[in-house]
Amino acid sequence: MKKYIYSWCLLGAIVYSCKTQQSTSASASASSTDLTKSEMLKKGEDLFNLRCGRCHDLPAPSQFTAADWEPIMARMAPKAKLSADETNWVSAYVNANAKK
Repeated sequence: MKKYIYSWCLLGAIVYSCKTQQSTSASASASSTDLTKSEMLKKGEDLFNLRCGRCHDLPAPSQFTAADWEPIMARMAPKAKLSADETNWVSAYVNANAKK
């Protein structure tokens, strides 16, 4: 009898975890595609000023090229605890205003 109970519990946990992963990934992808470019740049600017400016003085995005911003974003996004969408928004903002 215990085998059946454990089997059902394990099966339920597997089904629940698979269902949860699918629904969260679908909602995350929808959130970034619903924004217009101007909304995304505005969110990126707000996050840049809020999260990046919390720890140090901010450089102007035009101080660096888009290629220079790539390693900076890769290094600093985890420190600022940015989600994947937030990292994309900040990257879009700094790249749009980067030195040409």
